[in-house]
Amino acid sequence: MNTASCNAEESPTSPTSATEPSEQTGSADVSTQFSPINPAALESLADVVTHAGLTPAEFVTSILADHGGELQQQAFADMTAWSCSTDSRLIQQLEDDEIIVRVQIGREKTMYLPEAAPSDAFSWGQ
Repeated sequence: MNTASCNAEESPTSPTSATEPSEQTGSADVSTQFSPINPAALESLADVVTHAGLTPAEFVTSILADHGGELQQQAFADMTAWSCSTDSRLIQQLEDDEIIVRVQIGREKTMYLPEAAPSDAFSWGQ
């Protein structure tokens, strides 16, 4: 499991939202309860493809789906054994590709599947 906190002091890349994250965005300990894939057992993005048979995008979206379509970015980082930079690059690429939506609320970033994102979170095409 990733022992380092990926609590980066990044500038927001998504608009902030006045909505509060749901209870489902809490502890990473629930990840294996919902998903047949243990994220901590996958030590690299190559392991996602090799052992789980998923693309990195499919892996992230399946984790989000298992958590009701939303998950705090830090909780996702805590689930994986990946470096903070690997998590950050993957999440940024998925956001750039409009596969996920990220919203910063205070100091926390929450990742959403597009259909689960708050309606004011979309800045695509602006």
